Amino acid sequence: MVNLADQPLEATLLQGSNAFAVGLVLAALYLRTRSLILPMILHGTNDYISTIASHGHLAMHNESVAPIYHSLDFIHRYYHFLAS
Repeated sequence: MVNLADQPLEATLLQGSNAFAVGLVLAALYLRTRSLILPMILHGTNDYISTIASHGHLAMHNESVAPIYHSLDFIHRYYHFLAS
């Protein structure tokens, strides 16, 4: 919640809830695979995409959480691929 100094409360709460959701998905992926490699790669990928979206030419202002949803979609599809 350190970001409260630089952004509105609503944006900070949204960022915190998204981080929590991604953490749950990555934890579930770890429990499913018993390997930290895939969650680590996906975490890094999510951070990279989010950084580009918020500081680069892909900035979307109110839609800056879109990369998180794309990452979650990828995780969801990969999880179903592993399960089949």
